[in-house]
Amino acid sequence: MERKSKTRFEEYLEMEKKLKSFLLNFVALYMVVASGKCSSPGAKAFCALIYGIGPLKE
Repeated sequence: MERKSKTRFEEYLEMEKKLKSFLLNFVALYMVVASGKCSSPGAKAFCALIYGIGPLKE
């Protein structure tokens, strides 16, 4: 007999995977920004976001 619905634990594991990948991406982007590599187009918006919240740096 196959189960049709997922258990809460399975749903939790999926959520955890998504959250971990999001956090890893965020940390990777933050490392790029912190190292001062804000020249790439993708990083510029992220730099503006972080420097807008934190102390302004150039």
